[in-house]
Amino acid sequence: ISEAERIAGEAEKLQSRLAFRRVIAYDEEIGARLALGFERLERWQAERVVLMAQHGRPDRVVDAGFVREVAIDELEPVRKSHLLDRSGGDEELVRQELVVPRRLAAAGEMRFFAAVVEGEIRSFCELYSDDSGVAVVRSVATLKTHRRAGLARATVSHAVRRSQALGHDLTFLRAVHDDWPKNLYGELGFDAIGMIYRFAGLPPTG
Repeated sequence: ISEAERIAGEAEKLQSRLAFRRVIAYDEEIGARLALGFERLERWQAERVVLMAQHGRPDRVVDAGFVREVAIDELEPVRKSHLLDRSGGDEELVRQELVVPRRLAAAGEMRFFAAVVEGEIRSFCELYSDDSGVAVVRSVATLKTHRRAGLARATVSHAVRRSQALGHDLTFLRAVHDDWPKNLYGELGFDAIGMIYRFAGLPPTG
């Protein structure tokens, strides 16, 4: 049995109650090796994720005057609607996703930012930090009908400025290697500093 098959089997047992299985390799060399095995397994998908740290200046001045910090309860209905649309209406998966920021808020400090246009939240992200001096921008999303309007750029820019104002030594985020937001984050002054591998699996059918 291959290492990927062994790990996938353990994930099936340990995460049997979850809608999706998830394995993450934080070591780039190990992740690349495991990806060769996971890509051969049925119901499993390998994904490369770039770790990006904010070191440079953005390529241009960003107007973020319409972005503000919001409470989790104000953001959650919009986030739920977005997740339902993205998951094809999988309510159990969305329920699990919505629990994550509340658990993080119990472990550290969570801040939520939203681009509010005409009284409507159209884009949002989260900023999580602990007492290590490091903060991570998470869950960047824009509603499908309002994409390509610069809203994600403004929302992330606002979160980065707030992180800097709070005195964090490092602000970073994760971006899927083969998706376009990685290029946007580069324009906002984020540099690639490493790679992790995520392996996602569907539960057995029947």
